[in-house]
Amino acid sequence: MKIKTLLLAIIFAGQFLFLKAQNCESYFPMKVGASWEVKNYDAKDKLTSTNKSKITKSEGTPNDLVATVWYEALDSKNASEGTGEYLIKCSNGVFSVNLKSMLNSKTMAAYKDMEITVIGDDVEMPSNPTVGQTLKDANLTLSVTGMAMMNLTIKLYNRKVAAIETVTTPAGTFEKCVKITYNAHTHMMFDIETSGVEWYSKNVGMVKSESFDDKGKKMGSSVLTSIKQ
Repeated sequence: MKIKTLLLAIIFAGQFLFLKAQNCESYFPMKVGASWEVKNYDAKDKLTSTNKSKITKSEGTPNDLVATVWYEALDSKNASEGTGEYLIKCSNGVFSVNLKSMLNSKTMAAYKDMEITVIGDDVEMPSNPTVGQTLKDANLTLSVTGMAMMNLTIKLYNRKVAAIETVTTPAGTFEKCVKITYNAHTHMMFDIETSGVEWYSKNVGMVKSESFDDKGKKMGSSVLTSIKQ
């Protein structure tokens, strides 16, 4: 499996982190049947892939919920690149998702004859976001033992609430979006530094994101194209 595919799987995780609230439904569609679509573009705004997601299970109380998200990754020609499931958790208004849960079935199938160790942190978002607030770091480590030893580490750090803004995407116009900025350090034989910006809307989740290289040049973007709740 190409390392690019693995990195895309990790980046995909960022598209499903949502804000905390005392009511777990306030910033994320936790109801069974809710679905959404996100399209991903390269630096020249050319479509590279599409992610489709749907809530297939949701259980608990309004302040203590666990939702199962099914998702499918499609390439630029709309051919499936794999499916998977992960959990979104909310306890007393704190939303979290573990980075390692975002590795899809196609990604892991490439290592079926190897010994794999994956360790990932929960990524959390603020309950009452205020501009300038610093958020918790998150790390993921993947080690593969086979014909050769491969270690991949990704660290999300310097995560901050940068602003409250209005964002328009093909899915609509979303007011009072919380803008989150962060840096990412990736290591596998050599180091890669990148950064990113994400916008989150109440009752919707992430509506837009952008990524940049270490010189501030745009690498790609993602936008919410549709949502059904």
